[in-house]
Amino acid sequence: MQTLETYLKSIHQLITNSMTIIERQRTPSNDHLTTGLVDLDRMTRGLSADSFTLLTGRRAMGKTSFILNVAMTQIREKSTPVVIFSPKRNAELVFMKLLAANSNIDQTRIRMGRLNDVELNTLSTECRHLAELSNFYIDDTPFISLDEIYEK
Repeated sequence: MQTLETYLKSIHQLITNSMTIIERQRTPSNDHLTTGLVDLDRMTRGLSADSFTLLTGRRAMGKTSFILNVAMTQIREKSTPVVIFSPKRNAELVFMKLLAANSNIDQTRIRMGRLNDVELNTLSTECRHLAELSNFYIDDTPFISLDEIYEK
């Protein structure tokens, strides 16, 4: 069990820790994950690999599309294993959104099954490409806690 002293840090500890972090930030490293969005990466140096990043926003603002873009950038550029936690949307719907983005076919048409033969062939080709990604996972466990995410 952690005590109050665990959370109390003296000014000397804070100075030492902060200066170490600042020095580390000055040195280019591979511990930041690129988002695939150049302007965002330039402003933030990418996402910190040693931090938990939570993306929030209102409905239909592009959160899932954004995170799928980041995931694909990491997988393609660095072969980084990626797990997307999607407690509110089942894994198949998230995958269909990825499939739509990668194939340039409207996701509503995919979900509704309103595809012509050319589009169906395009989806099949894209599925073969995506099947090669052995380091991409979607976890759609409902009501998952942060502790459970950390465990996984």
